[in-house]
Amino acid sequence: MLSGPPVSKTVSPEQLLDRFQASPPRQRQTLLRQLLQRRQELAPLIQERLDSLDATEDDWAGGCLLQILVEVDSQAREDLLARYPEGWLAVASAAGIDYAPLQRHLLLQDFEAADRLTASALRQLAGPGAVGRGYVYFSEVAAMPAVDLESLDRLWLAYSRGRFGF
Repeated sequence: MLSGPPVSKTVSPEQLLDRFQASPPRQRQTLLRQLLQRRQELAPLIQERLDSLDATEDDWAGGCLLQILVEVDSQAREDLLARYPEGWLAVASAAGIDYAPLQRHLLLQDFEAADRLTASALRQLAGPGAVGRGYVYFSEVAAMPAVDLESLDRLWLAYSRGRFGF
């Protein structure tokens, strides 16, 4: 049972957005439907709040809001991609892997391409043997840099609304 009054059409877009951002992940899932139904109203507010979103936290709210923004407003999409050419979410790589293309595909919800890029990154992290054979042995995972695995996990969690990651 969720606490607080139910969200309905009578709630202002500002209130809905505030509630979504302040809610714990489980309650946020229940608010997602209303958020998506009212995305046209929310897009300008998301644009205004872009600087207040935390690109370093382990939370999927920011990624979800950015996906709504780029889905609704093509100019905002181009502005966002130009403003953050390396991607909005702050990620690092000890192996020197560029995660910007992966982040772009996840932002645009092109999950098939993102899955291919993730598999490729995992093979690169595992080493030349994995790249050559096209897959990673379980025993190779332990040697992968933790920062890269954390980056991949954060990217998928942020842009899949908390559903995917490892």
